[in-house]
Amino acid sequence: EGEFGPDIYTQYLLDFMEQNKGAGEPFFVYYAMALPHTPFVATPDEPDAEGNLAKHKAMTRYIDKLTGKFLDKVREGDFDRPTLVIFTTDNGTTGIRGTIHGRKVRGGKMRMDEITGTAMPYIAWGPGLVPGGRESHQITDEADVLPTFAELAGATIPGGPGREVDGKSIAPFLLGETDETPREWILSMGEGQASFENGYVVPQVPFRHRVIRDNRWKIWVNHDREVTRLYDIKNDPFEDENLINSDDPEAQRALARLQQVLDTMPEQDQAPRYQPMPPQPWDRHFGWVNQLADQRLRQDLKQQAGDPADYDLDRDHLRRELRRRDAYDPERFPKRFGPPKGRE
Repeated sequence: EGEFGPDIYTQYLLDFMEQNKGAGEPFFVYYAMALPHTPFVATPDEPDAEGNLAKHKAMTRYIDKLTGKFLDKVREGDFDRPTLVIFTTDNGTTGIRGTIHGRKVRGGKMRMDEITGTAMPYIAWGPGLVPGGRESHQITDEADVLPTFAELAGATIPGGPGREVDGKSIAPFLLGETDETPREWILSMGEGQASFENGYVVPQVPFRHRVIRDNRWKIWVNHDREVTRLYDIKNDPFEDENLINSDDPEAQRALARLQQVLDTMPEQDQAPRYQPMPPQPWDRHFGWVNQLADQRLRQDLKQQAGDPADYDLDRDHLRRELRRRDAYDPERFPKRFGPPKGRE
Protein backbone atom coordinates (compact mmCIF):
# COMPACT_ATOMS: atom_id res chain seq x y z
CA GLU A 1 0.00 0.00 0.00
CA GLY A 2 1.22 3.48 -0.85
CA GLU A 3 3.53 2.27 -3.65
CA PHE A 4 3.22 3.35 -7.28
CA GLY A 5 1.86 0.46 -9.34
CA PRO A 6 4.31 0.76 -12.28
CA ASP A 7 7.22 0.56 -9.82
CA ILE A 8 5.86 -2.74 -8.48
CA TYR A 9 5.37 -4.22 -11.97
CA THR A 10 8.84 -3.13 -13.06
CA GLN A 11 10.61 -4.54 -10.02
CA TYR A 12 8.82 -7.86 -10.41
CA LEU A 13 10.13 -8.20 -13.96
CA LEU A 14 13.62 -7.03 -13.06
CA ASP A 15 13.71 -9.72 -10.37
CA PHE A 16 12.59 -12.27 -12.95
CA MET A 17 15.43 -11.24 -15.26
CA GLU A 18 17.91 -11.45 -12.41
CA GLN A 19 16.76 -14.97 -11.58
CA ASN A 20 17.39 -16.03 -15.19
CA LYS A 21 20.98 -14.84 -15.29
CA GLY A 22 23.21 -17.78 -16.01
CA ALA A 23 20.28 -20.20 -16.04
CA GLY A 24 21.25 -21.52 -19.45
CA GLU A 25 17.75 -21.03 -20.80
CA PRO A 26 16.30 -18.15 -22.83
CA PHE A 27 13.58 -16.06 -21.23
CA PHE A 28 10.76 -13.86 -22.47
CA VAL A 29 9.27 -10.79 -20.78
CA TYR A 30 6.08 -9.11 -21.96
CA TYR A 31 5.38 -5.85 -20.16
CA ALA A 32 2.05 -4.21 -21.00
CA MET A 33 2.67 -0.91 -19.24
CA ALA A 34 -0.14 0.80 -17.38
CA LEU A 35 1.53 4.11 -18.26
CA PRO A 36 0.54 6.36 -19.96
CA HIS A 37 -3.00 4.97 -20.19
CA THR A 38 -5.86 6.96 -18.69
CA PRO A 39 -6.76 7.97 -16.06
CA PHE A 40 -4.00 10.58 -16.11
CA VAL A 41 -2.11 10.65 -12.80
CA ALA A 42 0.84 12.39 -11.21
CA THR A 43 3.97 10.30 -10.70
CA PRO A 44 6.32 9.93 -7.73
CA ASP A 45 8.85 12.10 -9.57
CA GLU A 46 6.28 14.81 -10.35
CA PRO A 47 3.60 14.59 -7.64
CA ASP A 48 2.41 18.15 -8.22
CA ALA A 49 1.57 17.73 -11.92
CA GLU A 50 -1.89 19.14 -12.65
CA GLY A 51 -4.08 18.87 -15.73
CA ASN A 52 -4.21 16.10 -18.32
CA LEU A 53 -1.33 17.30 -20.48
CA ALA A 54 1.06 17.91 -17.57
CA LYS A 55 0.22 14.53 -16.07
CA HIS A 56 0.60 12.83 -19.44
CA LYS A 57 4.06 14.35 -19.83
CA ALA A 58 4.97 13.24 -16.31
CA MET A 59 3.76 9.71 -17.06
CA THR A 60 5.77 9.63 -20.29
CA ARG A 61 8.91 10.73 -18.50
CA TYR A 62 8.31 8.00 -15.95
CA ILE A 63 8.06 5.46 -18.77
CA ASP A 64 11.48 6.63 -19.89
CA LYS A 65 12.83 6.13 -16.37
CA LEU A 66 11.40 2.61 -16.04
CA THR A 67 12.53 1.61 -19.52
CA GLY A 68 16.03 2.72 -18.59
CA LYS A 69 16.01 0.24 -15.72
CA PHE A 70 15.43 -2.63 -18.13
CA LEU A 71 18.14 -1.44 -20.48
CA ASP A 72 20.55 -1.11 -17.56
CA LYS A 73 19.75 -4.68 -16.53
CA VAL A 74 20.62 -5.89 -20.03
CA ARG A 75 23.80 -3.80 -20.09
CA GLU A 76 24.95 -5.46 -16.87
CA GLY A 77 25.49 -8.58 -18.93
CA ASP A 78 25.82 -12.08 -17.52
CA PHE A 79 23.08 -13.32 -19.83
CA ASP A 80 23.87 -16.41 -21.90
CA ARG A 81 23.04 -14.78 -25.22
CA PRO A 82 22.28 -11.35 -26.72
CA THR A 83 19.00 -9.89 -25.48
CA LEU A 84 16.53 -8.06 -27.72
CA VAL A 85 14.31 -5.27 -26.38
CA ILE A 86 11.37 -3.99 -28.43
CA PHE A 87 9.52 -0.86 -27.37
CA THR A 88 6.24 -0.15 -29.14
CA THR A 89 2.55 0.56 -28.61
CA ASP A 90 -0.77 -0.12 -30.30
CA ASN A 91 -2.37 3.33 -30.42
CA GLY A 92 -2.19 6.93 -29.30
CA THR A 93 -3.54 8.51 -26.12
CA THR A 94 -7.00 10.07 -25.86
CA GLY A 95 -7.78 13.28 -24.03
CA ILE A 96 -4.73 15.35 -24.98
CA ARG A 97 -3.38 17.39 -27.86
CA GLY A 98 0.20 17.47 -29.08
CA THR A 99 2.30 18.96 -31.86
CA ILE A 100 3.77 17.11 -34.82
CA HIS A 101 5.82 19.02 -37.40
CA GLY A 102 4.45 22.28 -36.05
CA ARG A 103 0.83 21.18 -36.39
CA LYS A 104 -1.58 20.56 -33.51
CA VAL A 105 -3.02 17.05 -33.44
CA ARG A 106 -5.56 15.37 -31.18
CA GLY A 107 -4.50 12.17 -29.50
CA GLY A 108 -6.69 9.14 -30.01
CA LYS A 109 -7.07 5.40 -30.38
CA MET A 110 -8.98 3.23 -32.87
CA ARG A 111 -8.94 6.17 -35.27
CA MET A 112 -8.46 5.88 -39.00
CA ASP A 113 -5.97 8.67 -39.56
CA GLU A 114 -2.28 7.89 -39.52
CA ILE A 115 -1.02 10.59 -37.16
CA THR A 116 -3.29 9.94 -34.17
CA GLY A 117 -4.48 6.41 -34.62
CA THR A 118 -2.36 3.89 -36.49
CA ALA A 119 1.28 5.01 -36.99
CA MET A 120 3.17 4.19 -33.82
CA PRO A 121 6.87 4.07 -32.88
CA TYR A 122 8.68 0.74 -33.03
CA ILE A 123 12.11 0.73 -31.41
CA ALA A 124 14.37 -2.32 -31.38
CA TRP A 125 17.53 -2.41 -29.23
CA GLY A 126 19.95 -5.22 -28.59
CA PRO A 127 23.73 -4.84 -28.17
CA GLY A 128 25.51 -7.34 -30.38
CA LEU A 129 22.27 -8.24 -32.09
CA VAL A 130 20.58 -5.18 -33.62
CA PRO A 131 22.73 -2.70 -35.58
CA GLY A 132 22.39 0.76 -34.05
CA GLY A 133 21.71 4.10 -35.66
CA ARG A 134 19.17 2.95 -38.24
CA GLU A 135 15.84 4.67 -38.92
CA SER A 136 13.25 3.25 -41.27
CA HIS A 137 9.71 3.88 -42.47
CA GLN A 138 9.14 0.25 -43.45
CA ILE A 139 5.81 -1.19 -42.33
CA THR A 140 5.08 -3.87 -39.74
CA ASP A 141 2.30 -4.53 -37.25
CA GLU A 142 1.73 -6.45 -34.04
CA ALA A 143 0.84 -9.65 -35.92
CA ASP A 144 4.51 -9.90 -36.92
CA VAL A 145 5.75 -10.22 -33.34
CA LEU A 146 5.02 -13.95 -32.95
CA PRO A 147 6.76 -15.17 -36.14
CA THR A 148 9.65 -12.75 -35.55
CA PHE A 149 10.31 -13.98 -32.02
CA ALA A 150 9.90 -17.58 -33.12
CA GLU A 151 12.56 -17.18 -35.81
CA LEU A 152 14.95 -15.41 -33.46
CA ALA A 153 14.50 -18.20 -30.90
CA GLY A 154 14.89 -20.96 -33.49
CA ALA A 155 11.36 -22.17 -32.75
CA THR A 156 8.67 -23.48 -35.08
CA ILE A 157 5.09 -22.21 -34.88
CA PRO A 158 2.64 -25.16 -34.86
CA GLY A 159 0.59 -25.25 -38.04
CA GLY A 160 -2.60 -26.91 -39.15
CA PRO A 161 -6.25 -25.91 -39.59
CA GLY A 162 -7.26 -23.02 -37.39
CA ARG A 163 -3.63 -22.09 -36.70
CA GLU A 164 -2.96 -19.81 -39.63
CA VAL A 165 -0.62 -16.95 -38.78
CA ASP A 166 -1.15 -13.66 -40.60
CA GLY A 167 2.10 -12.12 -39.40
CA LYS A 168 5.47 -12.30 -41.12
CA SER A 169 8.86 -12.48 -39.49
CA ILE A 170 10.87 -9.26 -39.63
CA ALA A 171 13.87 -10.87 -37.92
CA PRO A 172 16.20 -10.36 -40.91
CA PHE A 173 15.23 -6.69 -40.99
CA LEU A 174 15.88 -6.23 -37.26
CA LEU A 175 19.24 -7.96 -37.54
CA GLY A 176 20.30 -5.65 -40.35
CA GLU A 177 20.38 -8.38 -42.98
CA THR A 178 17.90 -6.52 -45.20
CA ASP A 179 16.59 -2.97 -45.54
CA GLU A 180 12.98 -4.02 -46.14
CA THR A 181 10.34 -5.89 -44.18
CA PRO A 182 8.41 -8.65 -46.01
CA ARG A 183 5.15 -6.80 -45.48
CA GLU A 184 3.35 -5.72 -48.65
CA TRP A 185 0.47 -4.22 -46.66
CA ILE A 186 -0.88 -3.85 -43.14
CA LEU A 187 -4.38 -3.44 -41.74
CA SER A 188 -5.84 -1.37 -38.92
CA MET A 189 -9.47 -1.63 -37.85
CA GLY A 190 -11.51 1.23 -36.44
CA GLU A 191 -13.63 1.19 -33.33
CA GLY A 192 -16.85 -0.78 -33.08
CA GLN A 193 -19.29 -1.99 -30.44
CA ALA A 194 -19.77 -5.67 -29.67
CA SER A 195 -21.83 -7.93 -27.43
CA PHE A 196 -20.88 -11.00 -25.41
CA GLU A 197 -22.98 -13.95 -26.58
CA ASN A 198 -22.52 -17.62 -25.67
CA GLY A 199 -18.79 -17.31 -25.11
CA TYR A 200 -18.08 -15.11 -28.14
CA VAL A 201 -17.50 -11.38 -28.63
CA VAL A 202 -19.89 -10.61 -31.48
CA PRO A 203 -19.41 -7.36 -33.44
CA GLN A 204 -22.50 -5.18 -33.85
CA VAL A 205 -21.73 -4.67 -37.53
CA PRO A 206 -20.69 -7.59 -39.77
CA PHE A 207 -17.78 -5.67 -41.31
CA ARG A 208 -15.91 -3.04 -39.31
CA HIS A 209 -14.48 0.00 -41.04
CA ARG A 210 -10.73 -0.18 -41.54
CA VAL A 211 -7.66 1.17 -43.29
CA ILE A 212 -5.24 -0.77 -45.48
CA ARG A 213 -1.87 0.66 -46.43
CA ASP A 214 1.51 -0.13 -47.92
CA ASN A 215 4.72 1.85 -47.62
CA ARG A 216 3.22 4.82 -49.47
CA TRP A 217 -0.50 4.51 -50.16
CA LYS A 218 -3.49 4.05 -47.88
CA ILE A 219 -7.22 3.44 -48.37
CA TRP A 220 -10.15 3.96 -45.98
CA VAL A 221 -12.90 1.32 -46.12
CA ASN A 222 -16.40 1.72 -44.68
CA HIS A 223 -18.87 -0.82 -43.21
CA ASP A 224 -20.19 -1.61 -46.69
CA ARG A 225 -16.70 -2.62 -47.93
CA GLU A 226 -16.52 0.54 -50.02
CA VAL A 227 -13.24 2.40 -50.44
CA THR A 228 -14.03 6.02 -49.59
CA ARG A 229 -10.56 7.60 -49.41
CA LEU A 230 -7.10 7.21 -50.90
CA TYR A 231 -4.06 9.01 -49.53
CA ASP A 232 -0.43 9.30 -50.53
CA ILE A 233 0.80 9.24 -46.93
CA LYS A 234 4.45 9.49 -47.94
CA ASN A 235 3.82 12.99 -49.30
CA ASP A 236 0.64 13.77 -47.36
CA PRO A 237 1.15 12.39 -43.82
CA PHE A 238 -1.75 14.43 -42.41
CA GLU A 239 -4.12 12.97 -45.04
CA ASP A 240 -5.41 16.30 -46.27
CA GLU A 241 -5.96 15.42 -49.94
CA ASN A 242 -8.28 12.56 -50.82
CA LEU A 243 -7.10 11.12 -54.15
CA ILE A 244 -9.96 8.65 -54.60
CA ASN A 245 -11.07 10.43 -57.78
CA SER A 246 -7.60 11.37 -58.99
CA ASP A 247 -6.65 10.75 -62.62
CA ASP A 248 -3.03 10.20 -61.66
CA PRO A 249 -2.03 6.76 -63.03
CA GLU A 250 0.14 5.97 -60.01
CA ALA A 251 -2.73 6.72 -57.62
CA GLN A 252 -5.10 4.57 -59.65
CA ARG A 253 -2.65 1.66 -59.68
CA ALA A 254 -2.29 1.95 -55.91
CA LEU A 255 -6.07 2.00 -55.51
CA ALA A 256 -6.45 -1.13 -57.63
CA ARG A 257 -3.66 -2.91 -55.75
CA LEU A 258 -5.13 -2.20 -52.30
CA GLN A 259 -8.64 -3.01 -53.57
CA GLN A 260 -7.35 -6.48 -54.43
CA VAL A 261 -6.20 -6.87 -50.83
CA LEU A 262 -9.63 -5.80 -49.59
CA ASP A 263 -11.31 -8.34 -51.90
CA THR A 264 -9.46 -11.21 -50.18
CA MET A 265 -10.98 -10.40 -46.78
CA PRO A 266 -13.99 -12.36 -45.44
CA GLU A 267 -17.43 -10.87 -45.95
CA GLN A 268 -17.98 -10.92 -42.19
CA ASP A 269 -15.55 -10.30 -39.32
CA GLN A 270 -14.88 -13.14 -36.93
CA ALA A 271 -16.35 -13.30 -33.42
CA PRO A 272 -13.45 -14.34 -31.15
CA ARG A 273 -13.95 -16.72 -28.24
CA TYR A 274 -13.69 -15.10 -24.83
CA GLN A 275 -13.68 -16.59 -21.35
CA PRO A 276 -14.40 -13.94 -18.69
CA MET A 277 -12.23 -13.87 -15.62
CA PRO A 278 -14.19 -14.31 -12.37
CA PRO A 279 -14.32 -11.42 -9.88
CA GLN A 280 -11.01 -10.88 -8.10
CA PRO A 281 -10.27 -9.54 -4.59
CA TRP A 282 -8.42 -6.58 -6.09
CA ASP A 283 -11.32 -5.44 -8.30
CA ARG A 284 -12.36 -1.86 -7.59
CA HIS A 285 -15.61 -0.10 -8.42
CA PHE A 286 -15.06 3.31 -9.93
CA GLY A 287 -17.81 5.90 -9.68
CA TRP A 288 -16.66 7.49 -12.92
CA VAL A 289 -17.72 4.34 -14.81
CA ASN A 290 -21.31 4.92 -13.70
CA GLN A 291 -21.16 8.55 -14.74
CA LEU A 292 -19.61 7.72 -18.10
CA ALA A 293 -22.19 5.04 -18.81
CA ASP A 294 -25.01 7.39 -17.82
CA GLN A 295 -23.64 10.12 -20.06
CA ARG A 296 -23.20 7.79 -23.03
CA LEU A 297 -26.69 6.34 -22.70
CA ARG A 298 -28.24 9.77 -22.47
CA GLN A 299 -26.43 10.87 -25.61
CA ASP A 300 -27.53 7.77 -27.50
CA LEU A 301 -31.13 8.05 -26.37
CA LYS A 302 -31.21 11.72 -27.28
CA GLN A 303 -30.15 10.85 -30.82
CA GLN A 304 -32.79 8.14 -31.01
CA ALA A 305 -35.86 9.82 -29.56
CA GLY A 306 -35.45 13.38 -28.41
CA ASP A 307 -35.20 14.55 -24.81
CA PRO A 308 -33.30 12.03 -22.61
CA ALA A 309 -35.18 13.37 -19.60
CA ASP A 310 -38.17 11.36 -20.83
CA TYR A 311 -36.32 8.16 -19.93
CA ASP A 312 -35.93 6.67 -16.50
CA LEU A 313 -32.34 5.40 -16.51
CA ASP A 314 -32.73 3.06 -13.57
CA ARG A 315 -30.36 0.28 -12.61
CA ASP A 316 -32.00 -2.43 -14.74
CA HIS A 317 -32.18 -0.16 -17.77
CA LEU A 318 -28.51 0.74 -17.44
CA ARG A 319 -27.43 -2.87 -17.13
CA ARG A 320 -29.60 -3.92 -20.05
CA GLU A 321 -28.21 -1.20 -22.30
CA LEU A 322 -24.61 -1.86 -21.31
CA ARG A 323 -25.02 -5.59 -21.89
CA ARG A 324 -26.32 -4.93 -25.38
CA ARG A 325 -23.83 -2.22 -26.31
CA ASP A 326 -20.55 -3.09 -24.63
CA ALA A 327 -20.36 -6.86 -24.12
CA TYR A 328 -21.22 -6.26 -20.45
CA ASP A 329 -21.12 -9.57 -18.58
CA PRO A 330 -23.15 -9.56 -15.33
CA GLU A 331 -21.41 -12.73 -14.12
CA ARG A 332 -18.02 -11.03 -14.29
CA PHE A 333 -19.06 -7.58 -13.08
CA PRO A 334 -22.08 -8.12 -10.82
CA LYS A 335 -21.51 -4.88 -8.90
CA ARG A 336 -19.40 -2.77 -11.24
CA PHE A 337 -22.32 -0.72 -12.54
CA GLY A 338 -24.64 0.67 -9.90
CA PRO A 339 -27.46 3.12 -10.53
CA PRO A 340 -26.66 6.41 -12.30
CA LYS A 341 -25.59 9.22 -10.03
CA GLY A 342 -28.54 10.71 -8.15
CA ARG A 343 -30.77 7.64 -8.60
CA GLU A 344 -31.35 4.68 -6.32
